[in-house]
Amino acid sequence: MNLSSRFSLLGKGIYLRPRQTSIRSRVTYGVIVLVIVTVILGGLPAIGIAWFQLDRQLRFHVQDTQLATQALYVAEQEQLLKLAALVAERPTLCTLLRSDDVEQLTGYLETLRQETAADALVVVSGGQQIIVSSRADVPTPDTLLDDRQLPFTDFILLENPPQLGIFSISELGAATSCGQDTTGQVIVLQVLDSDFMRQLAEHTGLEQSLIIGENRVATSLDNAPDWPLNPEAAELVIRTQTSCCTTGASEEKTYYVGLVPLVDHQGSVIALSETALPRDAIHRNMIYAITLMFGTSVLVAAGSAILATVLARRVTQPLSALSEAARQMSVGALETPIPIQSGYIEIDELASQLDRSRRHLAQIIQVTRRELKRITLLLGATREGMITLDENGLVTWFNLEARQILGYSAADLWRKHCDQVFRPAPGEAASLNQIFQPPERQLPPARLTILDAYDHPITLAVSTSWLEYDLPREPRRERILLIREVSEEEAINRLRTEFLANVAHEFRTPLTGISAATELLEDESSSLTPEEVTSLANTVRLSATHLQTLVDNLLESVLIDADCFRLRRRPFTLADELRIATEMMSPLLRRRQQQLSVEVPDNLPTLWADPDRLRQALVNLLQNASKFSPKGTQITLAVEVENSWITLAVLDAGPGLPAERFSNLFDRFWVGDQPRGAQYGIGFGLPIVKAIVDAHGGRVGAENRAEGGARVWFSLPIRLDEDSHNGRFRVEGNLS
Repeated sequence: MNLSSRFSLLGKGIYLRPRQTSIRSRVTYGVIVLVIVTVILGGLPAIGIAWFQLDRQLRFHVQDTQLATQALYVAEQEQLLKLAALVAERPTLCTLLRSDDVEQLTGYLETLRQETAADALVVVSGGQQIIVSSRADVPTPDTLLDDRQLPFTDFILLENPPQLGIFSISELGAATSCGQDTTGQVIVLQVLDSDFMRQLAEHTGLEQSLIIGENRVATSLDNAPDWPLNPEAAELVIRTQTSCCTTGASEEKTYYVGLVPLVDHQGSVIALSETALPRDAIHRNMIYAITLMFGTSVLVAAGSAILATVLARRVTQPLSALSEAARQMSVGALETPIPIQSGYIEIDELASQLDRSRRHLAQIIQVTRRELKRITLLLGATREGMITLDENGLVTWFNLEARQILGYSAADLWRKHCDQVFRPAPGEAASLNQIFQPPERQLPPARLTILDAYDHPITLAVSTSWLEYDLPREPRRERILLIREVSEEEAINRLRTEFLANVAHEFRTPLTGISAATELLEDESSSLTPEEVTSLANTVRLSATHLQTLVDNLLESVLIDADCFRLRRRPFTLADELRIATEMMSPLLRRRQQQLSVEVPDNLPTLWADPDRLRQALVNLLQNASKFSPKGTQITLAVEVENSWITLAVLDAGPGLPAERFSNLFDRFWVGDQPRGAQYGIGFGLPIVKAIVDAHGGRVGAENRAEGGARVWFSLPIRLDEDSHNGRFRVEGNLS
């Protein structure tokens, strides 16, 4: 096939592909557009009419509820007027008025007020006024009485807090049992509060509120604002004294709102009755219905589109198969042959050429993959990180080990400059540029401390070499970096050095004391007094005890590492072990002029544990407290028994524990700092305490004291409680 024929087939292929897409798209889109136009032209007018009618009916419902609310206010006034008349006709009331027993009359009126659920009850007779009320701001009868003919009822504004009330006045002399000599008035006051609004809401089915001025004083609405739902409409109703129906909003909710003015006997608008019907829920239901209708239409459109797609697929199936084969080739799937029996000459010829190209490309890729696999195996055998840099210092390649060592992702590492990847750690003088060597030199690996991707310092052993590409047009060289993390090796070496230095320091101090004391005993024994000999002997004893403690801690640490740490449990009395521990600590405490206070409760239980181990743990805690406490201070050893646990706590007067190092307190080799910066111990004391307590199934802890110093404690479970130790001892002062 010549070149012109190939271009001809290529042109035909390019021509057929848009026709395939165009036919399928036109059929599918045509059906969808037809269905959408039908839905829009037929459904939108019906939806608009239904929406308008629903809004109109809801406004009519709010207006009907306004009339019902007005009737309920009138009924409440009439009921309150009847209540005032009934109270005025009570014979007992008239009898108490004639007896002038104010206290008994007041109690009777309070009983009446509670029975009638009125907020205030007032009796005016013979110049005296008896007021019983649940409110402190009830208006005086003089402000309620006017020239109107009794009985009558009206609205009234109350203060502190602002509220609307209904009061009724009835003539007291109307009762036959009172006689003509007992005259006066009975006033009943009912406050229209939120409970009354909720009762109105139950009767009318809509939310009810009272508005005084610009404030909402009573309402059945939840989370209602302090102002009207429609302030402009409320202002218009007050000005015109005409009811209205409108809409309003509260936060994110909208309502149909009805406003009715409440007018007193003088014709003034004293308050507004607000009726609210939530609009959001109704609109949501309407929107749900509309969405359901549209969803049905969409399903119809989808079905039509699927049918159109099936028809278009049958027409364009040969080109679709050829297009899929070309797509598979583009993603590297070269194993599946390309179909060439479509029935169309042009398509079959194009498929044949594509299949020939597929086989040739598969052979090239197979050879390339074999060589790439060989190179990958060679690089994978290297356990070191490998990075290549171009002549500008940009990263051009890296292996997985390099990413794991440095902590960077592939996207963060690619084409980054070496100075951004190998950032010197704070205080590090050497940089990567200083260890680069010329191509002719081969230096041993250099140590370099840098910051990884998480800004953590790591120490690397870095080796560099050159890789040269002899390209025809542009020769190119790349620098190869072999990196290996040696942070753990550095840390182990530093830890070993510090541990040996601390051990040597700790052993040197008691050995120096023993050597000096024995030298004095040897050279000056004839001239020493018995007290001086005793003092030197105590020095030797204290130093030997210190050495014994260090050796015991080292041995215990070895046993713990070797998993040979064992307990020898037996029942024993804790008080005896406490005395032994305090006697062992007495020389050290005397030397540092410290006092030990031991507080032990009565009836100590018998413990089932290893007494030697517990004594060792307690001595370690006391030695730490003595080391970190100033001279002349007091150390407290406190024992507490609670439920089935016994707690031993050592309280010192030292500088306290650093808050940021609480988690390291019981780790091995961790040594606390003295205020002057000097360090004590080799970091075995508290870890051994924790190991002993854990082996007994107990707990350890430490905290700082509010008055200064630290409190280190451990708790043990009481295994045997049938035996107990009776007694209490307290050791205070300088033990000698």
